[in-house]
Formats: sequence, C-alpha cells, structure tokens
Amino acid sequence: HLPDGPRPSTGRKEGPAMDAEEVLIDLAAGGMAGCCSIVVGQPLDTIKVRMQVDHDCRNVLDAARRIMAADGVASLYRGIVPPLVTATAVNATVFSVNALVTREMKRNSAPGEELSTLQLFYAGSAAGLVQSVVLSPTELVKCQLQHPLNANETAWTCTRRIVSTYGVAGLFQGFMSTLYREVPAFGVYFSAYQSMRSMCDHRAVPEYVSSPLCGALTGALTWAMIYPIDSAKTIIQTRPGTASWSERSTWAVLYDMVRRGGWRSTFRGFTPTVMRALPVNAVVFPVYETCVSLLSPAKKPWGEEHAAGTCGQPVAAPAATAGSVV
Repeated sequence: HLPDGPRPSTGRKEGPAMDAEEVLIDLAAGGMAGCCSIVVGQPLDTIKVRMQVDHDCRNVLDAARRIMAADGVASLYRGIVPPLVTATAVNATVFSVNALVTREMKRNSAPGEELSTLQLFYAGSAAGLVQSVVLSPTELVKCQLQHPLNANETAWTCTRRIVSTYGVAGLFQGFMSTLYREVPAFGVYFSAYQSMRSMCDHRAVPEYVSSPLCGALTGALTWAMIYPIDSAKTIIQTRPGTASWSERSTWAVLYDMVRRGGWRSTFRGFTPTVMRALPVNAVVFPVYETCVSLLSPAKKPWGEEHAAGTCGQPVAAPAATAGSVV
C-alpha cells in the first residue's frame, strides 16, 4: 500500500470547481510532458520500428545507418508529425482519466484509507483503455511512415490514402493490439512508479533524483513486459488493409513469429526501445511535476506531498510513446 492520506488544506476551491481546475492542470501538464517525450524519443522509436519490420538489420547501429542513408539525420524523425500533433490529446487523456479515476476511488474510500497498488493499477489501466481510442490511428500512420516502403509519403498523404482506400475504419487497423498493449502497460506503469517513489521518499532521496530515476526504471520495466505485443502491433499496422484476419490477429501474429524465429524474434528492436525509454521517462515526470507546480503553486507535486506525509493526486504516466506507451 502507498501512503495516500487526505490533502492538507490549501484554501483552494472544493468540489466540482476544484475537479475542473485539476483536470485542466492535468491536461496542460500532460500535453507538455508528452511533447517533450516525443522529441527526445522519436529517433530511437524509428530505429525500433525499422528493426521490427526489416530483418536484414543486424543491430541498432546498422538500422540507424540504413535509415540515414536516405535523408541523413532527418530520416530518424520520420513519422514525428502525427504523434507530435496529437501528443497533447493523447497524454492529456492519460493524465486526466487517471486523475479522475483516482479521485473517485478516494471519495469512495474511508477517510485516511490508503490506495492500494492494485487500485492504482486499475486507474492506470482505465487511462490506457481510453487512450487506445485516441492513439491507435496515430500509431498506424506513424508506423506506416516509418516503413521503408512508404518513405516518400507525408503524414497527410498517408492518412488520405488509408481513408480513401479503406474508409475511416481503416485508421483503426491494429486497434486491438494497441488495446492489449496500453491497458496493462499503463496499469503497471502507474503502480510501479508510485511504489518506487514511495520507497525513494521514505529513504529521503531528493525529488530531483527520484523523479527521473523512478520514471526511467518504470519505463524500461513496462516495455520489457509488453514488448512482444508491441512487435505484433507494428507488424499488423504495417501490413496492407486487405490482409486477412489471421494476418491482423495479435495472437496469430505472435504465434507465427515464435514459430518462425523462436521467442527471441518477438523482442527484435528491444534494445533501442529500452535506450529510448530511459531518457524519455526520465524527462517526462520532472516536466509534468514542474508544470503542475507552476500552474498551481498551492498544489505541491506528488513527490513533495508524499515526502511530507500526505499524498495528493498521484502523477500519471504519459503515452510514450510507447509510441505511446512510455
């Protein structure tokens, strides 16, 4: 269990007015954290996707060399427009949904009762569930643009091609894979981060150390747990919309990957993913907590309230995107 006592009185508005204010703060802070994470992590995300779809790539450096052979370093940022444009919506969704669910759990709990790790997992999973609807079309366009066969397309031409050929429903190719990835990923991410922060705070680790450290470790842990599903999602979203059901089924694709190349094949591109997760998640939490502090001076960031013995609204995890998960 994590300490999650009542907040100290700050003189702020209570009830719906306070909820609306906190949701707006979550939206703004989450959007800023998401944008920063995408800029930091996009090059390694591009390398990850290339390794997942091009089995000729031997390692991270070889994949980077093949990508940059076309347009230099700029090639590493192919596909950044869709996630960057939607970063505010995607990350704001995660932060606000997690905050709302957590606050509702607190209202239905006895005064002073602690939120359990399982409850934090449920709140994170709810955020991942809602985010999947927003994230899936963005992930599809990003993966299509990062595929070497679509090197001459832009985000707009790719989206227009998909919609004109397969309709709006075509933008949700790979939706179930995205759902299978996001729901458990954010449940683990939220609860693991809070647990790590709790341990650090009880050992008086400075917040400027614990926030990026716990974020980085949590991001790497989460990716390790759900990476095979991400590999299947990438393959499904880079296939043509005319692919058969078995070619677009998450479990069928995973089975085929293991049958052809063993379980190790489901972890192709894992190295750049972890390399990306560490700095991305080390940046996200400090950015989010700083924005919360600046936008609401009366409300201390989660870590400070926790260290003081009262835990306020737990911070939410951004869509790291992965791609979007972290």
